[in-house]
Amino acid sequence: MPEGDEPKLGSLVVHLERVYADVAALCLRLPVAVKLPTGNPLSQETRVAVGRVAETAPKMPLPIDGIHELQIACLGWLTAAEMKHLITNEKELTEHRFACAALGLITAEGALVDLRIVLDDLRHWD
Repeated sequence: MPEGDEPKLGSLVVHLERVYADVAALCLRLPVAVKLPTGNPLSQETRVAVGRVAETAPKMPLPIDGIHELQIACLGWLTAAEMKHLITNEKELTEHRFACAALGLITAEGALVDLRIVLDDLRHWD
């Protein structure tokens, strides 16, 4: 990682942890609750678990827009987490990877807002 990128990396990690907490909280509210790993939100185990949620989302008893928002939230976060992994382990393309991570997190956050609405609507009809 190029010198001087430590503050950006620190900010990225905080943002990743916050968005992961939101993903995990909403996964617990799904019609079939999913408990994501606790502990290190940037671990390989966590990245695999979030990827599994994205893969199995179509089987979730949700309206199609809820399924898509769940997938987008998971994949946006996963993209950012993978970029963070590359930033810390590779020396090239760091600026592009920071930009990709930011885009992934922004995308995930937007999808989480929409997923929250879908889940609130489902609760309203119960």
